[in-house]
Amino acid sequence: MVMEEIPVPEPGTGEALLRVVLCGICGSDVSVWQGGAIAGPGVILGHEIAGTVVEIGEGVQGLEIGQEVIVVTPVGCGRCGYCRAGKHNLCVDFKAIGYEYPGGFAEYIRLPASIVVPLPAGLRLREAMGLGTAGFTAAMSLWRMEANGQRPDMGPIVVTGASGGVGAVAAGDSSSGGSRPGACA
Repeated sequence: MVMEEIPVPEPGTGEALLRVVLCGICGSDVSVWQGGAIAGPGVILGHEIAGTVVEIGEGVQGLEIGQEVIVVTPVGCGRCGYCRAGKHNLCVDFKAIGYEYPGGFAEYIRLPASIVVPLPAGLRLREAMGLGTAGFTAAMSLWRMEANGQRPDMGPIVVTGASGGVGAVAAGDSSSGGSRPGACA
C-alpha cells in the first residue's frame, strides 16, 4: 500500500465529484491489503463512503453542490436489464468500488451520479457511511436467495448475525418484502 498525490478528477457527463469526509475500513479492504482478495493494480481502496458533492457533470439531476451523500457500492454496467430499469444494485456485471473502480481512500472521488444518494434531513454522515455497502450486500443476498427459490414469499425468514449493519438491513428488507424476521441474534 502506498500514499501518493493524484490529480483531483473532473466529473464527466452523468458523474459527480465528491469530497470524501468519511470512508470506513471494511473487512474486504483489510483482505486486499493482506493479499487475500484481489483488486486491480494501483486501485484506490475504500467503498464505505460518505461525503459532500463538490461538482456535478452535465445531465446530473437530483444532486446539488454542498449536499451530504453516501455511495452505493456497485457501479452498474449500464447495459443489462437491471441497469436499464434503474436497478444498478442488481447489475449482473457490476464493477466494485475499491476493487475495479477507484475507491474512497482519497480526498476526492468521481462516481456515476446514479450511485450517489443524498442523505435525508437529520441523518448524519457518520451514521450513514456504511449504509450503501450494507444495503447492497443485504439486497444481493436476499435477491440471490429468491433467484434460487430459497426465499419464502410470505413466510418467516431467519436472519443470524443480525447485530451488524448487513444483518439489520437484511432483516428490515425481508420484512418490507412480506417476510417476518423469525430470529435476530
